[in-house]
Amino acid sequence: MAVFNIKFWGVRGSYVLSGNKGVKYGGNTTCIEVETDFGIIILDAGTGIIGLGKKIAAEKKHSDINILFTHTHKDHTEGFPSFLPAYFGNYKINLYGPKVLKDGIEEVISSSMAYSYFPVSYDEMGSLKNCTDINHTDVLILKKDSQKLKVYNKYHADFVSSENDVVVKILKGYNHPKNGVYIYRIEYLGKSFVFATDVESYIGGDAKLIQFAKDADVLVHDAAYDYKTYLKKQGWGHSTPEMAAENAKKAGVKKLFLTHHDPEDSEEDIEKKLEVAKNSFENSDLAIEGLEIDMLKNI
Repeated sequence: MAVFNIKFWGVRGSYVLSGNKGVKYGGNTTCIEVETDFGIIILDAGTGIIGLGKKIAAEKKHSDINILFTHTHKDHTEGFPSFLPAYFGNYKINLYGPKVLKDGIEEVISSSMAYSYFPVSYDEMGSLKNCTDINHTDVLILKKDSQKLKVYNKYHADFVSSENDVVVKILKGYNHPKNGVYIYRIEYLGKSFVFATDVESYIGGDAKLIQFAKDADVLVHDAAYDYKTYLKKQGWGHSTPEMAAENAKKAGVKKLFLTHHDPEDSEEDIEKKLEVAKNSFENSDLAIEGLEIDMLKNI
């Protein structure tokens, strides 16, 4: 039976929550597991990746692990130093992400593990690590004969894919300081999943995101702020549930999940944001730590 499963391992924004405040929806920062027939893709390495790493090491199913970074702010990278498979030589860790100013993804991650901040350096981790700086014109493909994502430029003649490949497309969002974010669309067997965290929409919707997410089965969209909070934090690179619902509706997606929950929000605050989204787009829900989605079933 074919496999295309999504699991949320971290759905908080900005910083980790501990104690009772994070019990219902989760306290870990951003991390999503995408499991397919051909291998595993991890979206972002917030603290949610720590629990995921323990699961991967225990199951021993995957030797190649692909990690895609939307951007390199701390709440999307801070879990990597504690990602268990990265310490064992039988794993290949393939990291892909945007170049940040002059620094590639390897420089950003390794500098966060300098001895001033962490007792083990990036180079001392036992796994074989492959780092690739990717561009928004790239397409990444996972094929049956390889667990490693291969990078192609979508405008070049050698880019060929089929519905039977796992295909990752990229859209660059420019509204998150200071260098924007990558939005990912993952397609497999005619199903599509779009991850749009740390995005701030526009009046009338984000036209590029709407086109990018067109007819997707699942859209996971930033909804960090309610309307009143957003008025005080315009330009911070985050959206409201109204914005998320508008983009979902105009894109014609089947299901919307709100993510990047503000750590200052109570459970009631988060639930109110869901109500707001549902007023515009009925098939809305909350991204919850531990929630799984079978993409090959009816959404």
